[in-house]
Amino acid sequence: MEIEEIIAYALTKKILIDKDAAGILSKREDGYNIIDALEKRSVFFINRDKVNEFLAETETKTHPEEKEQEELKVEIVESRFKPFARDIESRIKIDERTDITGKSQSHGTMDDFLTYFKDKFEKQKKIILENRTPNLIELAKIPRVSRNKIIDVIGMVYEKNETKNGHIILEIDDPTGKAKVLILKDRTNLINISKYIMEDDVLQFNATVGKDLLVANEIKFPDMPIRAPRTISEDIKFVATSDLHLGHKKFLDSGFDKFLEWLNGKTGSERQKELAGKVKYLLIGGDCVDGIGVYPGQEEELVLKDIYKQYELFEDLVMKIPEYIQILIGPGNHDAVRIEDPQPRINEKYLSRLAQLNNVHLISSPSNFSIHGINVTFYHGYSMDPMISSLPHLSYSKPEDVMVEYLRRRHVVPRYGSTERARALMFPEREDILSIQTPPDILVAGHLHKNGYTSYRSTLVVNPGCWQKRTEFQIKMGHMPTPGIVPVIGLNDLGIKEMKFMTGESI
Repeated sequence: MEIEEIIAYALTKKILIDKDAAGILSKREDGYNIIDALEKRSVFFINRDKVNEFLAETETKTHPEEKEQEELKVEIVESRFKPFARDIESRIKIDERTDITGKSQSHGTMDDFLTYFKDKFEKQKKIILENRTPNLIELAKIPRVSRNKIIDVIGMVYEKNETKNGHIILEIDDPTGKAKVLILKDRTNLINISKYIMEDDVLQFNATVGKDLLVANEIKFPDMPIRAPRTISEDIKFVATSDLHLGHKKFLDSGFDKFLEWLNGKTGSERQKELAGKVKYLLIGGDCVDGIGVYPGQEEELVLKDIYKQYELFEDLVMKIPEYIQILIGPGNHDAVRIEDPQPRINEKYLSRLAQLNNVHLISSPSNFSIHGINVTFYHGYSMDPMISSLPHLSYSKPEDVMVEYLRRRHVVPRYGSTERARALMFPEREDILSIQTPPDILVAGHLHKNGYTSYRSTLVVNPGCWQKRTEFQIKMGHMPTPGIVPVIGLNDLGIKEMKFMTGESI
């Protein structure tokens, strides 16, 4: 096999592979099978070390006598938890530019909305033009362009309709004017793209000038750049979790206790304890507590009906995490912050003890931070509901697909307003900090209570599930959560190992 064939096959599996690893696999008859096996382990980036590790493991399995001797040696060695991460100096940097805490200057007026959408348009336009140099024409100047000329424009979609003949018409605007864009039904590739288009999307169009409209030749989203995955040499782990909903009767307390014991090296196999010892960073991605008055009838489902008591329990649990682990805590729609995006940090009056700890960092939603040079974007995910309602290919069973749409649009709240089944709650800050200005190496969200992972244009996409058993509302809606499953992310290879803390229990 050729190296190019290996790389192409890996891409069909949504796996990125470097040339060294592809070179090794190209010389083996089972190269494709190895990629298939690594895919089942939720590996999204394959390098030389990952291949050698897999081959060494396979070699061990083919020599059972050697494996038996290794297991015997393990049994006679005294087990002591010596966490590798304890001796690693933390390198964490939080980008304050995306933190709205104490900075809001908006009053929710019409002028604030206009200012927000203008800033959104300019930020999205800047992203579109980063690696492209089209000869752009402002929409107001189109009437002066001769018919049949091919031009490039950038516009924000404010209406999308299908004609009786099956064509799609988009009505777009920019700060100078408006235009209509026709997508012909026989342009199959463009019709397929149109299925992904929503109101408020900012798009680039290459189009032919027609009578009173533009005929689309090409449509581009802001999208992520094509780049190599960023990894580090040190084998350091980053754990993401979310949606504890403390105070609710369905909180998975036994499973979370096991999780804490594992982080402290008190449970699990020797290999699992070794994995725990490499955890240097932990993100808790919102809905730390179930809150009060979040939805009708909630009080009947609570075991703690005092918001301060809920956060007190949350603090009790978080303070059991080893002090060498850097903990980032973000808000969700159940936490004691405003429900509209962007959300500020959880107020320190609820987390007074944690706020005093050097290894605890309260962050906003969205938030950008780097850990050991790896850029992470966190957003709790409240806009997932209107996204799923707006785009037919999305579902509650695959949160990672929704997150890919965030990346495609470079925005975590792409659409404002109501759909038939959900509302996008966005507060019109005078600067759009919901835009994904810096391409993240890892994107983490929560909200849907469903584990999901993928890789999109070298960004690892992670939704870490929850710690709440299936609620009556989820049963009614047909949602099936995946509680107690924690993804452990390697910063050296962006690979994921799942730790399951709810084995044998009914959800």
